[in-house]
Amino acid sequence: MTENSETLLSKKGVALALIGIFALYFTQCAFGIITPAINSLAVHFEGTPMTTILLANTITGVVSIPVSILVGMWVRWGYRKWAILGLIIATLGGAFPFFMGEASGYELVIASRVLVGIGLGMVNPLAGALVIELFTGKKRAAYLGIGNLVFFGGGMLYQMLSGGLANIGWNYHFLAYFLTVIPFILVVIFLPEPSKLRAKKGVAVQESDEEPKANEGAPKPPLPASVFGYVAIAFIVIMFDMPAVFLCSTMLAEGGMGDAGVAGIVSSLFTGGGMIAGAIFAIVYAATKRKVFAVFTLCSAISMFIIFNATSAVVFGVGMILLGVGHIGVFTAAQESGGKASPAVRVGVTNGMMMAAMNLGVFFASYYMEFAAVSFPQMGIGAPVLVSGVLLLVCAVLFFFVPGCIKAKQLPAADAPGSPENPEA
Repeated sequence: MTENSETLLSKKGVALALIGIFALYFTQCAFGIITPAINSLAVHFEGTPMTTILLANTITGVVSIPVSILVGMWVRWGYRKWAILGLIIATLGGAFPFFMGEASGYELVIASRVLVGIGLGMVNPLAGALVIELFTGKKRAAYLGIGNLVFFGGGMLYQMLSGGLANIGWNYHFLAYFLTVIPFILVVIFLPEPSKLRAKKGVAVQESDEEPKANEGAPKPPLPASVFGYVAIAFIVIMFDMPAVFLCSTMLAEGGMGDAGVAGIVSSLFTGGGMIAGAIFAIVYAATKRKVFAVFTLCSAISMFIIFNATSAVVFGVGMILLGVGHIGVFTAAQESGGKASPAVRVGVTNGMMMAAMNLGVFFASYYMEFAAVSFPQMGIGAPVLVSGVLLLVCAVLFFFVPGCIKAKQLPAADAPGSPENPEA
């Protein structure tokens, strides 16, 4: 984009804006608060089918899909407005089950998860879209990586707190949603509003990196086909990643490897792996270019084989760390590549589609898991994990040997080779 952070923000302004943006990233993993408590919920709501129990994990993603897409389309209504409204809905809706009576039905838990999906669906497209809109080149890749590091750091705290609270009582883990109050305050104070920054600086929005702003009545440029390819990659890999995350507490319990508290710690290692991916993403991306998809998908594949064969919580945790690295690495690569390939005015839509792909992958994962379990009953409860390992290995090979399937036709950019910002490239 022409109007990057150096144009719209001072150096101090960049630092303050990043506080608000990273605060948004911190909240996005609040989806996973319920994961360490799945087994506790299954015990309390005895007789409720496991597919229904897991619905509490997946319904948030389903609900957030259309919300994320719509917010991506209407993002210029105001980043701050969407963020504040979404965080309020997610926090209050997420904490609601704690105040339920012991005799309340599971449908109230599902209803609360619907509210979480609506709230986080408003929030999730915003942080990545802001980074893509305000930054270019190496800074964009670095801040996307750091943002996802914060994303998983928040997830780690949420899940560790959730697992510990779940040991007190089945409904106590929902109190973890009140942790969102801290990033909410930071968002209110520091989150930038690009439209106001442009108005202050007298900078106009451009349709692409080189073309002047189109007439208001002119149609917006279409999304390149490559964007949909990156969205498809994100969806497929995330769907295959999720069985290990969903089955973490159950596999640990049935294998005699740990209770809900241990599950909370082990689940948090998945987010710890995501933090590692965020920290190293810019380096790996620069070194591997389009092969970055193959590298991180291979990490996910190897992790599945480790988790399936784990006989202790320590080994299981190692697998979860590696899974987190692969999971967030693929998603960040898709997000970065999709942002580069998108016209400037469609970045919000692209990022909304990426978040929708993530949540759609999470949703379909439960049905894919059921199919894998029924198809390979001899493998036991870990059947979906082993099947995912094989399928992810196939995907890694395809991404490595068929680069054309992930090749983007990129728009001209301010930091492109030969540009004033990067004349040596």
